Amino acid sequence: MIVNLNKVIFFLLLFGFGTIHSQWSTDPANPLIVGNGLLSEVCSDSAGGCYIAFQQGTSYPTDIGLTRINRYGYQAWGGAKWIQGLLPDQNNVKIIEDGHGAVIVSYLDEFDTNTIYNYRVRVQRIDSSGNFLWGTAGVRVSLSETNQSSQALVSDGGGGCIIAWMDTNNVLRGQRVDSLGARAWGDSGIVFAGDGTGLPTIAADGQGGAVFSWRYQQLQRVNHNGDKLWSAGGVTIQGGAGKIITGKDNFFYLQGERFVGFTNGATLFVYTLQKLDTNGSFIWDSLGIVLDTLNTNLYLITDFVLQGGHATIGWSQMRNGDWDTRYQIVRNDGSKVFPDSAAWISDTNARKNFEGIIDCGQYGAILIWADNRISGGGIYAQRVDSNGTRMWSHDTPLDVQSIGGLGVTTDGNGGGILVGWRETDFTVRAQLVNRNGLLGNVITGVSEKQNRSPSKFRLEECFPNPFNPSTQISYSLGKATYVTLTVYDILGQQITTLVNGKQEIGNHSATWNAVNIPSGVYFYRIVAGNFIQTKKMVLMK
Repeated sequence: MIVNLNKVIFFLLLFGFGTIHSQWSTDPANPLIVGNGLLSEVCSDSAGGCYIAFQQGTSYPTDIGLTRINRYGYQAWGGAKWIQGLLPDQNNVKIIEDGHGAVIVSYLDEFDTNTIYNYRVRVQRIDSSGNFLWGTAGVRVSLSETNQSSQALVSDGGGGCIIAWMDTNNVLRGQRVDSLGARAWGDSGIVFAGDGTGLPTIAADGQGGAVFSWRYQQLQRVNHNGDKLWSAGGVTIQGGAGKIITGKDNFFYLQGERFVGFTNGATLFVYTLQKLDTNGSFIWDSLGIVLDTLNTNLYLITDFVLQGGHATIGWSQMRNGDWDTRYQIVRNDGSKVFPDSAAWISDTNARKNFEGIIDCGQYGAILIWADNRISGGGIYAQRVDSNGTRMWSHDTPLDVQSIGGLGVTTDGNGGGILVGWRETDFTVRAQLVNRNGLLGNVITGVSEKQNRSPSKFRLEECFPNPFNPSTQISYSLGKATYVTLTVYDILGQQITTLVNGKQEIGNHSATWNAVNIPSGVYFYRIVAGNFIQTKKMVLMK
């Protein structure tokens, strides 16, 4: 019999409206374990899940693992992929989503004999199915034999990346690696700055180039070809650039700290937010918007996100003799939602340290901090809207044990994913909190008015694939219609029907559990009005 490849469907996790339970943990004492290591990094996979990179090993040589966790908390590749170089040790990993569903990893490839030290920055691109796209050992960003370190990278918008690094001579250099893994700016890259002392900060400019800072006071923009677009020495910024974000309005937003002086032996500085146009001109004068004043010699975390016409910023500050966490919202005209003083994120009497912030789009932002309200400490979160209002009735505990190396990203639906390594056993943990403040509950959202409806019909690849014994798939409906979702074997015989009925416009998902089905190749087929599509999946037991 000839197989009709227009017959098949996909299995879904749980389908319907509202929320679904998944592999994500609902217990803050036991978040999802995704690996073993430390120095974890996380970025979105643009499909509700995330990519997680972690360093395995605490002494030379170390390895870098990369895994993809889908929106339901399942490891899409069945485990970690190991990032390779040509030298014995790989470390100092950074990751970004490339804008096309794949992930780009930068890392140091190291050889260390205690007398000879070789550090080479490499990059690798991995697609959503776990395939290495730039060879087995990635691509060197420079063929120069000078040591390279302190790298930072962003997507170039076309499947490649722009990366900045420091060399042995404190020269800040840059390179663009295109979607095929070719060095676009020569074999040694280009010189961003002759004196690049300090870690570089970089952001995509939205037009294939990048904006970057160095020495914590200079700013420059380069285009897709590596040409400098501002003056030769760049723009001098008074408030520094701890983080740069390019807004949808094509302005560049910078958050940093401006040194003021010393008081009682401690450093006095102010938190600032700055805005520049595409020509490098200041919008809010050269000093920017003052957010807060701090007197300390401690290194403190600050972070911000952009949503539409405003920025939400979080940081640590003293309150009643102990550390606490506060936040401010700045509108695109420079006015502050809290004009007199920033707001405190929580009224709980505990020592708090700000850890990060998640962009929730139209739902505001989730601020994350560590506090000691319980013995041993924990990680907590609260969502605020664009008016600064706390949206959850109580602080949500994400992890009630100490966790290090925290990284955060969006779940694409108003919630977020937190990743870190547990300091007691070096397990890498991941936790999902949805926009309602619930752990481990994935919002399918097709019944909610806020959920944006898709404009096209689409059938996704099943997840994972190959699988055992269950796999998941999602599909989108461009309008309300009658839907059938069916599974067939390789002979074209129908195995099961997963969906059979009218469904509303939006995003849907379902699960096929093949626990009693033999190994083999199967097909899943969707018929939704005039839209018909078939995809293949492999059951391996």
